[in-house]
Amino acid sequence: GASATGDYSGASATGDYSGASATGNYSGASATGDYSGAMAVGNSCSADAGKNSVACVVGNDGKCKGKIGAGLVLTEYQMIDRKKTLKHIKAVIVDGEKIKEDTYYCLKNGKFLEAE
Repeated sequence: GASATGDYSGASATGDYSGASATGNYSGASATGDYSGAMAVGNSCSADAGKNSVACVVGNDGKCKGKIGAGLVLTEYQMIDRKKTLKHIKAVIVDGEKIKEDTYYCLKNGKFLEAE
């Protein structure tokens, strides 16, 4: 497994059953092996996942992508009384049709959209 902490950081794990996590704004995590997990925490982060793996981004303006069979998890926050409050959390499985393989997705108003 690999871990990185700090803004603009990155972590990558390439073996099967591996894990990668990155914490900090504009960070990225990639776990490209099968049955692995990638998690990025912070605003404008990204996470990539291999086959039968999970990519998770916690924070606003995040994006994730994966191979067929990968799970993608994204969150969306809102400000209420000057406090950041969780608005949406959504998960999907990359099927190659509705959710395309190797295509970044973001969460906007509770819906998975292709990221720009």
